[in-house]
Amino acid sequence: MKKTLIALALAALAGPALALDLLELHERARAQAPSLRQSQARVGEQQAAWRQARAQLLPQADAAWGPQRARGEPTQRSSRVTLSQSLLDLPAWRSTAAQASQLAAEEQGLVASEQELRLQSASLYLQALAAESLALIQAELEQAYGQEAERMGVRLREGLSAAVDAEQSRAFHRLAQINAQGAQARLGQARASLLAHAGLREWNALQALPARQLPPALEQEPEASDAPNLRALELQRQAREQALSAERAAPLPTLSLRAETSRLDGGGRSGRWDQSARVELSLPLLDGGARSARRDAAAERLKAAEAALEAEQREQRRVLESQRLRLQAARAQAEAAAAGEQAATAALKAMRHGQELGSRSTTDVLLAIQNLGQLRAQGLQAQLEAWLAWLEALHAAGRLDDAALTQLNTALKGA
Repeated sequence: MKKTLIALALAALAGPALALDLLELHERARAQAPSLRQSQARVGEQQAAWRQARAQLLPQADAAWGPQRARGEPTQRSSRVTLSQSLLDLPAWRSTAAQASQLAAEEQGLVASEQELRLQSASLYLQALAAESLALIQAELEQAYGQEAERMGVRLREGLSAAVDAEQSRAFHRLAQINAQGAQARLGQARASLLAHAGLREWNALQALPARQLPPALEQEPEASDAPNLRALELQRQAREQALSAERAAPLPTLSLRAETSRLDGGGRSGRWDQSARVELSLPLLDGGARSARRDAAAERLKAAEAALEAEQREQRRVLESQRLRLQAARAQAEAAAAGEQAATAALKAMRHGQELGSRSTTDVLLAIQNLGQLRAQGLQAQLEAWLAWLEALHAAGRLDDAALTQLNTALKGA
């Protein structure tokens, strides 16, 4: 149960391969993350939609050529070039503004995807480190119980111990073997998840989880208002509001400038270019109720966007508060486990000495070993919970950036 055993076991597991740190793993995951590619594609699609909407406000030019023939006259060639420019089109302006807001929302969605990927990388990495450490703890417990069972067997053969003590030691050893096998299975699952996340085909060694290393305290009470997913929902609400405004402006007249030049050639004569320019005022009249239907649909979409924003704000506040309490509880548990581990180590030493003197039973020693192992495992779990709570709080507040990931990576290196 010495700390040197932990170092030796870690070295055996690590082998000659270089340790894969968190930043390297995240970069590998980021290079092939499907979620990021989806977000980037949505941004690109929305950029195209915004350009399409803006094109309605820019100059439009058309050219046409073709034969033209009137009854009783020879065929002529018609050439026409038309240039038009919107002067006043309030619905188009508001639609373009709505598309711009939706583009900003998709860009915030990309930022949110980046933070979600950081959270996933860090969580899987921490869980793999914890599974590695827990497997070592269970392996050491199995070794300790095995040594105790072997010692009880020797004492039984020498007539210094009862058969029940030897059987009890072997039972504890078998139970420790089962727990060690379960820890190895969970380690395999954690490794597989990490491999799939990073797109790796083989396992690289991980650094050890520093003993009793806890996350730093949050610098200030985190607020969720700066979270990119909240900003995205607010921008989506704004886009829906602008779209509704555009539908409400649909019955208004539009004003445009139109210039045209044309000529007719053929029939034994060469034509000349005729130019014309005019300002057109267009006023929508009857449309069978299409405009009112689109307006009603836009109003309902705005209500849905407002409800989604409110629901996410409530959820973010809940997550922040729960993760703050989770972090506080995990810190307290880790401190209690550390103090208990020191006491359990001293107790185990005293139990072994008392066993040699005959004042303590084999059961006392076995339970002391069990208590020490449980305290170490609980301290490790509290350490993992503290780090995960810290990550979740930063993610909910929209502050899980590259600097936070670097801070975590530095802490895990024990620097």
